[in-house]
Parts: sequence; structure tokens; C-alpha cells
Amino acid sequence: MRVETEQTWKTQLEKGQRAELQIADYYARYGFKPFIAHGHCPDGDIVLWNGGKYRLLEVKDCPNAIKYGSFAVEFSSAGRPSGLETTKADDWIFVVDCTAYSIPTLKLRELVRSGEYKTRETCGGKNKCWLIPIIDIELRSELLILAPYVA
Repeated sequence: MRVETEQTWKTQLEKGQRAELQIADYYARYGFKPFIAHGHCPDGDIVLWNGGKYRLLEVKDCPNAIKYGSFAVEFSSAGRPSGLETTKADDWIFVVDCTAYSIPTLKLRELVRSGEYKTRETCGGKNKCWLIPIIDIELRSELLILAPYVA
């Protein structure tokens, strides 16, 4: 079981890193200078530089969003605040294949606090997430059309 869990984690990590590459490529095409943190920046996945200012981006690969009709947004891990509750990222970006939804973190926090969203436990009950319908994110976000990932 442990090997299977580690393999699943590795696969999810690889998919997440692909999503980060897609987002970095998107912003680079528009003149930004993205830096993919790969764990070197605990506050976000990508640091975007533009004109002496920077923005931190939290990138979430969401392959099951269409199937289930919602995005899972983590707020607790091992009984402690995590994810949206602790992030310092300026924007959250939900990636679904070649489409992404970019929403300011403050707007996402307002959304979860104003709505009656279902919660779900993941990782054997270790993590807790809000399930936010795709439409609620679509109505409040910027749509990004991404180039397909090519290895």
C-alpha cells in the first residue's frame, strides 16, 4: 500500500509540475518573467516578475474537476490550517487540461466564506477541502487558454 501511495503522489507531483510549466509558458508569452519555485518558495508555485513588481501564484492541477463539477480547495491538513487558509499567494490558478482559471486569493477566500460549500476529506482523512462548483470559479476568474503540454 505504501508503494502505491508513493507512486500516486509522484504521479500527482509530475502532473502538478506540468501545470506549472503551462502557466509559466502562458505568462512568458505576454512578457512576464516567471520563476517556477519547485519547492524553493513555500509561499507559492510561481513567482511572476514584471516591471519590478512580483506576484505569487498557486497553481492547482485539477484533472477531475470536469468529472465532478467542482474544484477541491484545501483548508486543513493534519488538523492544522493549510492551503487557502495559510497561502501567501496573490492568485490561485486552477488548471484543467488547456484551460485555466485565475482568481485572486482574496476573492477566493471571500467566496468560500460567503457560500455554503460542501467539504470533503482526502488522503485518508488527513486533509480537508471545500468543493467549489466550477461555475462559481468561472464567474469570478480570468480565463487563460494554455498551450498543450509537450514533454
